[in-house]
Amino acid sequence: MRDLSHELDLALSIFGPWKRLVALGGNFQRLDIETDEAWSIIMETEKCPMVSICMNYFDQPGNRSIRATTDDTSIIADLSEGRITSSSLSEDFVVKRDDTYQLLHQDFIEQQGQSCTLTDGIAVVRLMDAIEKSNSQRNWIEA
Repeated sequence: MRDLSHELDLALSIFGPWKRLVALGGNFQRLDIETDEAWSIIMETEKCPMVSICMNYFDQPGNRSIRATTDDTSIIADLSEGRITSSSLSEDFVVKRDDTYQLLHQDFIEQQGQSCTLTDGIAVVRLMDAIEKSNSQRNWIEA
C-alpha cells in the first residue's frame, strides 16, 4: 500500500483533507511478490463528496491515470502516456523519465514551496494508517 503514497498525496492536494473512508486491499497471492497487489479506496474529502482510488499490479498493460468527473465534464489524466483528455480537449505533455525527480530536488534546494511539506507527509501517513485500519476492521473510518 505504500506504493500509493504519491497518489494519496496528490488526492489530498487536489481534494483537501479526508473526512471518512473505506478501503479493501492487500496481497491476494495472485502474483509472486511480497508487496501488496491491489487496493481500492473510497473517501469523502473537504472538497469532494466521493474520491475513488484504485491501484493494482494486475492490469496488463499497466495503467496510471486520474479521472475527475464534474458537473460539466470528465477529465482524464493518463500519467503513463502524458495525456490529459476531456470532452473539449486532448493535450499531450512530453515528460522525460527523470524530469519530475529533478524538479522535485530543485524545488527542495531552492525552497520554492511546491514540494510536499512535513505536514503534508504526516497527513499522507495518517491517511495510509486509516486505510489499513479500514481494511483490517472492514468498516468506514472517520478522520
